[in-house]
Amino acid sequence: MGRRLFSYSLFEPKSLPQHRYWDKWKQERDRYWYNIPSLMLTNAVLFPDYEIILYVSESVWDNPLSNILNILEDNFEHFTVQTVRMDYQLTEPAIWRMMPLWHRDVKVLHPRDLDSLPSKEEVLYINGFENGDYSIGTIRSHSNHHGIACRMLAGL
Repeated sequence: MGRRLFSYSLFEPKSLPQHRYWDKWKQERDRYWYNIPSLMLTNAVLFPDYEIILYVSESVWDNPLSNILNILEDNFEHFTVQTVRMDYQLTEPAIWRMMPLWHRDVKVLHPRDLDSLPSKEEVLYINGFENGDYSIGTIRSHSNHHGIACRMLAGL
């Protein structure tokens, strides 16, 4: 049958992006941490048969909030954290969530953003994708996900 995965990445930014002019929280370094527990609970309820992989940079473990990752790994059977030991620039680690594409036992992969709980439209998309005959798909659910700057998104 093959594994079905949600894949995320988390890394300590070397500099905060300034292009997100619409984002009033863009200066908040810990913004992604606060969403992780809700995201794990939501995915466990909506998609109980999916595994969740979180790829993290080594520097993530220096964050005082990092203990939540161990707690979640101990309490969620389908949650795994993998530390990626490589240098990066800017937002390159966003691509780490594509790593399962090279695993032969992965049937379905949905790379996701940590700061986004699944919306109704995304749940419908995922269910439609699962029940259809598709090899690849995308959903652009944010007004800023259009145009030449968003040719390829790292999330769903």
